[in-house]
Order: sequence, then C-alpha cells, then structure tokens
Amino acid sequence: MIELLMVILIMLILFGIVVGMSRYVSDKALQNQTIAELHTMEVSLEAYKADQGAYPPLDAAAFNNMNINLTGSANYYSNPAWTSSAYIYRALTGSNNPSGKVYMTFNSRQHIIFNNTDILLDPRGNPWGYNPLAPIANPKSFDLFSVGKDGISGYTTNSALVSQIYSITNDDIGNWQR
Repeated sequence: MIELLMVILIMLILFGIVVGMSRYVSDKALQNQTIAELHTMEVSLEAYKADQGAYPPLDAAAFNNMNINLTGSANYYSNPAWTSSAYIYRALTGSNNPSGKVYMTFNSRQHIIFNNTDILLDPRGNPWGYNPLAPIANPKSFDLFSVGKDGISGYTTNSALVSQIYSITNDDIGNWQR
C-alpha cells in the first residue's frame, strides 16, 4: 500500500512539473508573438511616416471624422492611448490615410470592432496602446505597447509620472524596451 501511495505521489509531482512548464512555455510564446507583432507594426508605422511625413494621426482634425466615441466603456477602451490604436489600424490598412496605401493587414484575431471602431488587439486579446503626439517612454518617435500578461498597464499619459512606467507593472511590452 505504501509503495502504491509513493507511485501516486511521484506521478502527481511529475504532473505538476509538466503543467507548470507548459504554462511557462505558453506564456513565453505569447510574449514572443507580442514582440514580433510590435516590431512588424513599428516597421509599418515607420514606412507610413516615410510616405506621409508623420505618424498617424497626421493631426487630430484629419482623423476626427472617425467618430470614435468610447467614453463610458471599459477603462482601456476609454483611455486615449488605446483609442489611438484605431488611428493606426485605419492608417496602416489604407482606410483612412491620404494615399490609401496599405502598409499592413490584420487578421480577425488582431482586431475587434467596438462602437463601429476597429481596435487593435495584442496576442493576449488586450488593446494595443499607441501615443504619437506626446510620447513619454520613447520620446524620439511614438509609444506603442502591450499591457502584457496581467492586463494592467504601467503606462501613463502624465509626464510627471514617467517613473511609474517601470514601477507599476513589469510585464508591459513596449517599443521603448530594447
């Protein structure tokens, strides 16, 4: 009986190790996929800037006709950094840029339609954050970021709190992290 209990205990320990490792590998794969998508969007945004002269939106007035009305929605949809991801979706797909040129295509997993607005999603299903007008973490160009595994961002639009970008949460993935 003791031998049988020992065998069951060993099997449970091995099962726990396998499950733990599979979760780790799955999380690491999502992180790598997020980094790859971030890099692809970053390259596309640079191509957009080379053609159009600025990152999307070219100016707020040029994109006001998008009728983005996300206030009162879930926190990350009403945050300006996340609503701006609709700008890059429309600009990169050619549906709202001056030339109509397509810089990038997105599959159905990469975006959702929310209040008649396409919101870009990272591999974990959270909206991408984008700030072209007053980037905080990457002041030379634009901030593009994913909130990571916990779904909570350390990103702030208040420049007095820049240090919180790194102190609130450490799983955000942004184009300023190299």
